Amino acid sequence: GARLKLLAALFFNIQPMTGVAGINNGAGVWWSNLVGILLFHLGNLVSCLDFFLHPPPGSDKSHSWLAHGNLPITGMWIYQVATWLLVLGNLLACNWWAESPTAQWVPTTHWLVV
Repeated sequence: GARLKLLAALFFNIQPMTGVAGINNGAGVWWSNLVGILLFHLGNLVSCLDFFLHPPPGSDKSHSWLAHGNLPITGMWIYQVATWLLVLGNLLACNWWAESPTAQWVPTTHWLVV
């Protein structure tokens, strides 16, 4: 999971770097943030699976999700749910193939994207 998130961090930096370079009228490449969030989300899924297969020290399935030893697991599940929303937002707001006018599935002002 951590390696996927590290790779995602590299992709997250491509879009601003290419935007500063003036690519696509300053918007940068269209695909890097989408690839980044997909990799980051996949990393969260792998981490959740890892916690399921190999529970961290101090965790106890007989206690609540908010028990001190279970907090890392609870946090990872919250991160995983949050990245589902980020994946959805990126898919909906991505300007596919840098089209002009925009090729977004949903306008950025739509409540699904906000």
